[in-house]
Amino acid sequence: MNGATHPHTAHESSAATIHYRHHPFHGESVAIVRRLRRYTADCVVITLADDVQVAVPTWMLDPLACAQLVDEARPRISVSALRDLRALVEPATGRCRPREQPWQGPSHRR
Repeated sequence: MNGATHPHTAHESSAATIHYRHHPFHGESVAIVRRLRRYTADCVVITLADDVQVAVPTWMLDPLACAQLVDEARPRISVSALRDLRALVEPATGRCRPREQPWQGPSHRR
């Protein structure tokens, strides 16, 4: 078995900041618990201020990578295309659809 076909984890303890501006904890200092090297991307497990641990892509902690991201004036993908993609992906992942939030009712759908 080689590392190219199987996930690898490495434990570490260091501090970082979430630089991705659309992350709900943007700008917060976090502790990196371990690195996860997956098939498609490197991720890190971080500990938030309230001791909750979550996995995020490594690039979200990279100030240079995040500085290069620009917001578009108009969306490139329609909401209906995103819904179609979700309908295609959800059955393959075995994930349950989250409960609808009150602010996501029919009047807010496009």
